[in-house]
Amino acid sequence: MTKLFKFKISRLLVFYPLLLPVWKETYFRSENIQVQRVVFVSDKELGEQKKFFLASPDPVLRTRIIMSLENSGNPNTGLILEELLSKEKDEQTISDILKVMSLEKFRCSRTVFLKDKFKSQIPSLRAYAAWHYIDNAAAPDSIIEMLESEKSEFVTSVAWKKLLDKKTICSEDALSSA
Repeated sequence: MTKLFKFKISRLLVFYPLLLPVWKETYFRSENIQVQRVVFVSDKELGEQKKFFLASPDPVLRTRIIMSLENSGNPNTGLILEELLSKEKDEQTISDILKVMSLEKFRCSRTVFLKDKFKSQIPSLRAYAAWHYIDNAAAPDSIIEMLESEKSEFVTSVAWKKLLDKKTICSEDALSSA
């Protein structure tokens, strides 16, 4: 047996008695073991994150910065995210910005930009672009056209969920024909 295996077994044996009462009460599931962190990012910290984002040449690092702003608790985060969105070139990072904006209920008002992203090769970008487009658009024709040609189940699921949440955007006839 390797040292790593022995170490893992010894940790299990040490913690097993502590976890046994919890296991008897309920199974471990994501909903009963998650801890919600309460975070507030100040305007100064937002500015520092923005500077670091703009200075970073690595799209993975920029994505990590964006994801760190999720649950920031600061209402100005939406303005910063929209500004970073206008300067970002990497499609995966754009997708992540739109995702964080959707999770935090920030609106992206750049409908022409969003509509252009319907043609992206990245399904998550198409999905979150559709989510924001539905949130802003007065006419659903582009969304209905996009849904008719969309192959990704993830994209159609996100778009239909948003359409159903926002019942006033389409007539029932337009929704049923798609």
